[in-house]
Amino acid sequence: LSPFHSEVEAETRCKLDLQLRQEADAPGHDGLYPINALRNVALDAARTDRVLLLDVDFALSKGANALVSSSLASLPRDAALVVPAFEASARLPLGPLLTSGKAALKDSKEVTPFHTAHFPKGHLPTNYDLFFSSMSDYPTSYQHCYEPYVACHRSTIPHYDERFRGYGLNKVSHLLSLSRTHDFVVCSGAWCISPEMEKSNAWERIYGGGKDPKLAVKVQVLFDRFRGELEEVGPKRKGKERRNTTESKKKADAVVAIDIPLHPLAKKAATVARPEEEAMTMAFNAARLLAFGFGAAVVVGRAFGEWGVGGQDVE
Repeated sequence: LSPFHSEVEAETRCKLDLQLRQEADAPGHDGLYPINALRNVALDAARTDRVLLLDVDFALSKGANALVSSSLASLPRDAALVVPAFEASARLPLGPLLTSGKAALKDSKEVTPFHTAHFPKGHLPTNYDLFFSSMSDYPTSYQHCYEPYVACHRSTIPHYDERFRGYGLNKVSHLLSLSRTHDFVVCSGAWCISPEMEKSNAWERIYGGGKDPKLAVKVQVLFDRFRGELEEVGPKRKGKERRNTTESKKKADAVVAIDIPLHPLAKKAATVARPEEEAMTMAFNAARLLAFGFGAAVVVGRAFGEWGVGGQDVE
């Protein structure tokens, strides 16, 4: 991997850190992808203070790095800056939508607020009508199941609950936890877009034709338990900042956290002769091409033949 690492760092502005994690196939293991565990690995490995939590299949609008960094720097440390998310038809070139301004998003019939057609609770609190008309950042209130992509000061972010594995409520639970210590503010000048994606194997296990009917129930029971545990802590309060677990070699302006939970790219990686290198290569190339000025470090995880990627640490 040394030649690959040297090539990537020589071609870009980023400092690239690679970690390869493989879960033990212990008796009684559920075989589900440990998405939140890998997200925590990435979060702890970041070298910078400011972090943008973002899925790797998203592209960021032109100038997002500077805009997000500037907005976050002007806010209190307990603020979570929401980067509005959109979904575009897979046949639609994303380039013009990332450089032509918000009007192009609003006018396009093939671009919609992310997943609002089948899961409106996830992003509607972003208030897309206000986003299109606003010239400045604006506050919004957390609502149940809100799961926006946010930029925060890393030391204020709670860890992901690693009991959530595979598909379902893994990010919702984290945003619920974050809402107890942070106020949400929507960034009016930056956005992110993902092309329509195929359903993952993890999704198929819960909602597909060959679904396990017990799995969805287990996820909901876990979420109810998680929410009850938060309520036992008491009302919303300011969060205690956690210590940076990685020594900073160089301070950077922003960080991006990316993940591909059983993404089609990860499926492809499982079929090649040297899957760990292929997965890393595809993950970093995606981050480099889609992040418009951000670089990334990646964490690659393998669980029962399925590969997924998480990443963090951008400058």
